[in-house]
Amino acid sequence: MTGTGNTARAAAVIAEELGAAGWEVHLQEIRARALVVPDGDETLVLCYPVLGFGMPGLVRKALRGVRGKGRLAAVYATWGGGAGAALLQGSMLLRRKGFRPVASGGTRFPFQWTQMFAPETGEEAQLTVDQGTAEARGFGKRLAAGAQGAPGRLAGGVRRFLTALFWLPVSVPYAWIGRSMLGATYAADASCKACGVCQRQCPAGAIVIAGSGPARRPRWRAACQGCNRCINLCPRGSVQESPLRVAVHLLLNVAVIVGLVSALNLAARYAAAVVPAAPPVVRTVAYVAVLIAMIVWGSRLQLLILEPVLFALESVPAFRRLVGKSWTARFPRYRCPGFKPARSAPGAAQR
Repeated sequence: MTGTGNTARAAAVIAEELGAAGWEVHLQEIRARALVVPDGDETLVLCYPVLGFGMPGLVRKALRGVRGKGRLAAVYATWGGGAGAALLQGSMLLRRKGFRPVASGGTRFPFQWTQMFAPETGEEAQLTVDQGTAEARGFGKRLAAGAQGAPGRLAGGVRRFLTALFWLPVSVPYAWIGRSMLGATYAADASCKACGVCQRQCPAGAIVIAGSGPARRPRWRAACQGCNRCINLCPRGSVQESPLRVAVHLLLNVAVIVGLVSALNLAARYAAAVVPAAPPVVRTVAYVAVLIAMIVWGSRLQLLILEPVLFALESVPAFRRLVGKSWTARFPRYRCPGFKPARSAPGAAQR
């Protein structure tokens, strides 16, 4: 999976080194469909960006029907800030699928969380790309030379393992609901011509072009991964992070959570009056588990109800102009040098 080409660049150079060592390499882009892993002795090299300090949910979905049957596998991630829990999650997922992870690693590429910050561009970005490319190439050489005997540990040892555990409480909620909430704050401003580039290029298939006439524009669905491809690849720079949408969703979400906590407290008091008292630890664990479930599904319900309302209001030109006003309109857009997005862009390699 790749947002703006960083992971595609890393996967391509890893594949190049494997090919130079005599491997037969097949590249697949991880999109909103199942990953095809042929039966045999293939080694799977899983490459993806770090999103929300973790592995994209789309990767887990693509591997849903895949079975490793004891075959070798490796994980490589790209990030703008840090690995977070992404490498640990990838290695654990492959083990559950029956693969034998023999290596994991990753590197920094230009930071481009364009929803909030201006992406790296120019000379600085090129230097980061060159360094990331060199590190990915080194990983490919090491994998080609020693895959059969490489240890199946998380790259970086104990320190990176502990760091990954620290970021799990952030990455898991992001994968559950945070990415969908982030997608709900996107809007296409008045410069959008509904050309469909964002729809065609979305790895998750989360964008549809809807509406009619001058009001025809993209709409983001809950499958959004927050990968930044749409905002960076739009030819007109029309995709914006909408402050108005952020404010509406944030205020309503706070109200939803307050209401759910109040309802849960009432239910807990009622249960305590009619059910024999459970140990304090059991009560606390049950309370937290139910609260988390209620917040996740309450937030999903919020998106389901509010999104059609906001999208309908945006068909009014004055409201659309208001929604489209954003700090991101001043930002440059980022694309990894040489990246030509296509449906067959690199995402995984097999031996």
